[in-house]
Amino acid sequence: MLGLPSAEGVLVRGVVPGGPAEKAGVRPGDVITRFADTQVKTVEEFLGTLRRTKPGDRVKIQIRRGDRTEDRTITVGALIR
Repeated sequence: MLGLPSAEGVLVRGVVPGGPAEKAGVRPGDVITRFADTQVKTVEEFLGTLRRTKPGDRVKIQIRRGDRTEDRTITVGALIR
């Protein structure tokens, strides 16, 4: 549906203004395919990996934006529940 090579990853629907994702350059419509050296296939996998990180940890992520793959580094913030 999104024109991606596979249905794996997590679609970013929004980012918190001034939050960690926005600071790392992540935008709505991006698809996160790797987080902290772990391939992301589902939302559950992404959240599990995210929960194992601590606020302040710097992790590498990989995103798909259109037909490009981009690597970013993000500083993990506190989880909002």
